[in-house]
Amino acid sequence: MNTSIYRLFIFLVVCGITGCGNGLVNLRGTVTFSDDGSPLTTGFVIFDNGKDRARGKIKENGTYTVGSLSDNDGLKPGHYRVYVQAIGSDPSGALAPMDTSAAGPGMASPSDANIPRLRQQVALVDSKFSSADTSGLELNIDRSTKSYDIVVDRNPQVKWQ
Repeated sequence: MNTSIYRLFIFLVVCGITGCGNGLVNLRGTVTFSDDGSPLTTGFVIFDNGKDRARGKIKENGTYTVGSLSDNDGLKPGHYRVYVQAIGSDPSGALAPMDTSAAGPGMASPSDANIPRLRQQVALVDSKFSSADTSGLELNIDRSTKSYDIVVDRNPQVKWQ
């Protein structure tokens, strides 16, 4: 094999592994609650520097990886303000009754025990973490940045079990 072709092959393999061609930094982390260290199991971590924005979807185990152009492709180096948005079912198990105000003849009435009830959707984290202006979370991203773990407070307005 020609030496220059071999070098080109090695360069392409290394760039494919490290992502050196796109200029983006691969970043991952975990989001946990401050009170007991349990993972936040849904939502997004958003990185915003005023002109660029990237986000990572939070998985059931609390981990996330950041993407800007597509899922998990990384983000540009720079200074970012970070915030977390997470909406989920009310962990207290509170049930919101189904709206039956438009029920017609033969339809279920509000007293019908068979009416399906839906869990109410609520913000899972304290509202201060849901905005870049109030979260207090900031990060300088450079090529050496590999992970960013985040600790959030629970929404105090939710009755946690």
